Amino acid sequence: MKFATFKAFEKHLDSADHKHLADLYAIIGKEPFEVKAAEKKLINLLIEPQKNKEFALKVYDANKMVLQELMEELNAFSLFSEKKVILIQNAESLSKADMKALEEYFSDLNRNSCLIISASAINKATNFYKKLEKVGIILDIAEEKSWEKEKSIKEWIIAKVASEKKRISGEAVALLQKQIGTDQSTLHEEIEKLICYVADRQEITVQDIAKISTSVTTENGWQLMDAIFSRNAHDAFRI
Repeated sequence: MKFATFKAFEKHLDSADHKHLADLYAIIGKEPFEVKAAEKKLINLLIEPQKNKEFALKVYDANKMVLQELMEELNAFSLFSEKKVILIQNAESLSKADMKALEEYFSDLNRNSCLIISASAINKATNFYKKLEKVGIILDIAEEKSWEKEKSIKEWIIAKVASEKKRISGEAVALLQKQIGTDQSTLHEEIEKLICYVADRQEITVQDIAKISTSVTTENGWQLMDAIFSRNAHDAFRI
């Protein structure tokens, strides 16, 4: 099974019982904030119901991990947790030997473990990706065009503010996006600051954003390409 958006993946997880989640997941995306959010959501679902949470999670960095240690951990039984959760981060850095060993593991998954692989990119033409897709569940977040990103970020800002029991007007959202851009990590920090600033007030206003948020460069590659293809030399040179 494969998902192209975090929202669809989140909906899938919300509808699943933690005991019936898959034994293999891959989370792939260029935006680190979305990848981390998906990791956190999935890991929490797997670990929270367990009695000994502190023994359930093991995290590896693909840049530093020792293959033999990883494989021993994947195939071992846990004496302390109901189900082990093993996360490999930065999987775009996996060596050929790492991928080959993991491909073999995909053919005979340890049902007492859940393996989560997260990466900024994995080549879809490789056997590694194809076996992942056949055996596990993949969230491969599609890269959005600039106008798509602006729309989805607007919806995310409104939902994030609502989750804090606050409101934000369309004008305030537009100003925040203009000031900060579409980087979710930076926007998340700004929203946290704004929530603290407004305190007991229920609405974040344009005035609040003007006082608190610092303007950053928002133009990106898609906007530059748009300007070039529309022969808008002024905007292209400015970006």
